[in-house]
Amino acid sequence: MERLARHSDWRPADIHRSLTETVYADRHLWLQFAHYLLLGAGVAFLLSGVVFFFAYNWAALPRLAKLGTAGGLLAVTGLIAILAPLRDGLRRVLLTATVVLIGVLLAVLGQVYQTGANSFQLFLLWSVFALPWVALIAYPPLWLILVVLLNTTLILYTQQVGVAWEVLATSIVVFVFNLIVWAVVYTLRSHDTAFSWLIKLIALWTATVATVNTATGSLGDDLLSLGLALLLATGLYAYWVRLGLAERSVFYLAVVGCSVIFTVLFLFLRAVDGAWGLFVLGFALVGSISLLVRYLQSLNRSWRAD
Repeated sequence: MERLARHSDWRPADIHRSLTETVYADRHLWLQFAHYLLLGAGVAFLLSGVVFFFAYNWAALPRLAKLGTAGGLLAVTGLIAILAPLRDGLRRVLLTATVVLIGVLLAVLGQVYQTGANSFQLFLLWSVFALPWVALIAYPPLWLILVVLLNTTLILYTQQVGVAWEVLATSIVVFVFNLIVWAVVYTLRSHDTAFSWLIKLIALWTATVATVNTATGSLGDDLLSLGLALLLATGLYAYWVRLGLAERSVFYLAVVGCSVIFTVLFLFLRAVDGAWGLFVLGFALVGSISLLVRYLQSLNRSWRAD
């Protein structure tokens, strides 16, 4: 705006009004931010208090008290969220708390009756019960809980009762799964600005898994799995670069750039031996990150100028 003002007849009063309406947060926005921040923090502390209550008093509570407390909290929270005349924001927060309490009840049931089930079964059932709420409510934190549950289920399954996979093979499966999750969420909710942070968070986690795959493969001897991991990551990164340029978003370009830098450095680490080699790689890391930041800043300025 300042650049446009220097080369146009835009009056200072109009500039101030435009900044106030489109850039600066007013009193209403700050109060709204504080409202949701305190509401989310209160619900989070309440849920953590429920969990710690069971953990601390487990031995002293009778079986009926354990089940009654967990089931009663779930029922009360769910009924209030569904039947009470609440605002949409508060209703969605309470429904998210209800989904969390479902996991608490399942954990209490498993401990009380000593079912002997594996840990992944708890998170699998939790995911199944949470899925209808996610399908009905377009609320990003609730979707995030489901993504975390599904990731936990998959990882625990491969470690407990799945086939005897190596760490790299398991990581490749987790990468493919999160790639599918990102594609689904992006396809369904890319038009909704409320989901933009969730889409980016899933993308960041997917790129992190891809980078860990390369790091794990570069230190091992399974070249086939390493090649597969690199092939999958290359295809995804090519699409993200195209997406970032099309949407004029530096996020995907930054994620791809950082992941590629670490991938190349880990691959070179296979051939490096000695302190001098590590020093050169460290210097290359700092230099490449600096160049990436300068490039992204320049690209972002050029997009804003247009």
